[in-house]
Amino acid sequence: MDSSNAKEVVMSYLKALNDQDFKAARSHLKDDMTFLAPIASHNSADAYLEGNELLRSKYGIKKVLYEVKKVFVDGDDVCVFFDFIIGSATLFASGWFHVANGKISSIRVVFDPRPIVELSAKK
Repeated sequence: MDSSNAKEVVMSYLKALNDQDFKAARSHLKDDMTFLAPIASHNSADAYLEGNELLRSKYGIKKVLYEVKKVFVDGDDVCVFFDFIIGSATLFASGWFHVANGKISSIRVVFDPRPIVELSAKK
């Protein structure tokens, strides 16, 4: 895959999430994609999206935003530095996305989970 295509896939995916267009977001994910982060891991696109929905509903969050700060591309791998805004918490994060055959096959996200833990403590 051309590295510009990998970047387009990831950026379109993040835009769909910001627009809360979960059908469009799902269309960018391989069925058997993997997700790994400090507070969750999933082995399918549907489980990953259900986990996101559970997180929003658990904390009464209407919208989650991804404010992209910087994007690096190396072939089929795309690294995105972004602010992850979830309710009143803002987390700086790095996401490593691997794209295969035009769809995201894995996402690995690194961030300090303490602001999410603090949200949990307030509930």
